[in-house]
Amino acid sequence: METAVRQVLSAGSSGLTRRAFAALALAGAALPADTARADAARRVRIAALDWSGAEALLALGVAPVAVADSAGYRRQFAHAPLPSSAADLGGRWQPNLELLASLKPDLLIVSSERGPDEALELRIAPRLAMSLHGTGLSPLAAAEAALRRVASAVRREAAAEAVIVEAARVFDGIAKSLAASIRPGLIVAVLEPDGRHVTVHAKGGLIGETMERCGIRNAWTRPTASIWGFSRIGIERLAEAPEARIVFVDQGPRTRRALRLLAASTLWQSLPQVAAGRVARIPDLFPFGGLPTAVRLARELDSIVARGVVHAG
Repeated sequence: METAVRQVLSAGSSGLTRRAFAALALAGAALPADTARADAARRVRIAALDWSGAEALLALGVAPVAVADSAGYRRQFAHAPLPSSAADLGGRWQPNLELLASLKPDLLIVSSERGPDEALELRIAPRLAMSLHGTGLSPLAAAEAALRRVASAVRREAAAEAVIVEAARVFDGIAKSLAASIRPGLIVAVLEPDGRHVTVHAKGGLIGETMERCGIRNAWTRPTASIWGFSRIGIERLAEAPEARIVFVDQGPRTRRALRLLAASTLWQSLPQVAAGRVARIPDLFPFGGLPTAVRLARELDSIVARGVVHAG
């Protein structure tokens, strides 16, 4: 079991892979807990209207029977693939409740921010609300607490502890490997389609805290405008951290459109980071994800640092 879990959270420097995540699910299912309890957990029919809830279930070795906006989930959670059997419930904020009821789930995992359909949902099955924000906890602590809550609901507590322990080992390992050198920091941002603005991640969100936990300096130190740890700014303000490397979260067509606009922008070309070739991209990820998302992000950013942040190009 220990070997299998280590295989997952030690997998390749480019991120938490599909194969590694699958190994984690199998490792969790094989934990030496009471066999009847484990079998019962896998038979529970759970529908996830919240993406971080679906991610948590898969990390625990339990496949949801349905997920809201499964296409969107698959785009941002490539490290935690859904089984083909998972039904698509439509939009996360307006799921198909008729289809949901027909699946006869035993439990619904929803976002704590949901509300309008609560009464209708409760007619279908009990609800477990994922609370990753506004809990009074830091983002990583909230992610651990949420994972434990899901684990308790599906009787997979030991699997949750294995994920938490190994995630900490990954974060500590990255921090230790970077401690010996002083490197310029990173700015993690999402390009807006207009090519004139970006959303930057700083302290207070999952991305910012994951960087801090791994000893990766966040070069964007300005106060953020939201409780989620990010702010929308004009691209000219990236020049406020001229020594940094800009890391874009690649959102596919949205990002490609913005980059086409930036290619013709004199302002963009004049930014110190761009002129020096210190711009990188990482695959799309959900900034409100849970612990597996944080591990994937940590490995992606560590890979960028390892490639030589101090060098141009």
